[in-house]
Amino acid sequence: MLSILIPIYNFNVTALVEDLHRQSTECRIQFEILCLDDASLDFFKNQNKGINALSNVTYTELSNNIGRSKIRNQLAELSIYDNLLFLDCDAALPSQDFIKKYIIHIEDYHVVYGGRIYENYPPLSKQKYFRWYYGKKRESFNVQQRIKQPFKSFMTNNFLIRKKAFLSIRLNESIIGYGHEDTLFGIRLKENSVIVKHINNPVIHIGLEDFDEYFEKTLEGLRNLLFISHVVSLHDTVRLYKYLALVKKYKIERLVIMVGKGLERMILKNLQGNRPVLVLFDLYKIAHLSELDLEKE
Repeated sequence: MLSILIPIYNFNVTALVEDLHRQSTECRIQFEILCLDDASLDFFKNQNKGINALSNVTYTELSNNIGRSKIRNQLAELSIYDNLLFLDCDAALPSQDFIKKYIIHIEDYHVVYGGRIYENYPPLSKQKYFRWYYGKKRESFNVQQRIKQPFKSFMTNNFLIRKKAFLSIRLNESIIGYGHEDTLFGIRLKENSVIVKHINNPVIHIGLEDFDEYFEKTLEGLRNLLFISHVVSLHDTVRLYKYLALVKKYKIERLVIMVGKGLERMILKNLQGNRPVLVLFDLYKIAHLSELDLEKE
């Protein structure tokens, strides 16, 4: 009935898998939990191996890292049931009826997205504060907000989809590294008239990166954004790309780049402080995206 698919990279999934296993068992459904490790450090592999002892759970390790898109496609291919529930490995379940809330939609749906939230209180680590703050402000939306823009609000961290629908679209394996594979997948869903239903069934994103790591991932994601802009139109989907289009329209790319570089030290200092101004983060990203775009020409 339900295949729960979890790609793993450098994270302990024991608590998540045990919770999913207990809830699925209590729902008295046929289920499997497939966990595929994408060449994590041995430290995390050793922590996760024990989940294989749980019934209906399969934990497998890959010898080489294949990336965020390919590993999800591979999990879908390995699944045995027609309903696929994809979850990121760095998630926690805030609800005791998380699985039940998805199960009630299984008879009539295309895609169901549950959402993402963050802890109410900031992390103790100052290095992780920005990732938490950004997530609270830019990624954590209630179901009423998400319904207004169902495809734009879609992410691959927590969604239910029919296997046939997923395999007919698949995640683009040309997108390497971090970021925006879910943006392209959401656009493909829309192009194929696949209805995305939003419900109030979020997971908590607990895998907060340190500032430097998240900043580097963000820059990597900008390269992916530029890549998919040559594959599909992003004007109605990605706010940052709308800004880039305006910058190009008025031919102020070099000015924006100069401003971004001139303010870089101040921006980085602000973002690592107690009161990050996310507009400054946007400015820095637009400047970097403009620079990448000019390099492509």
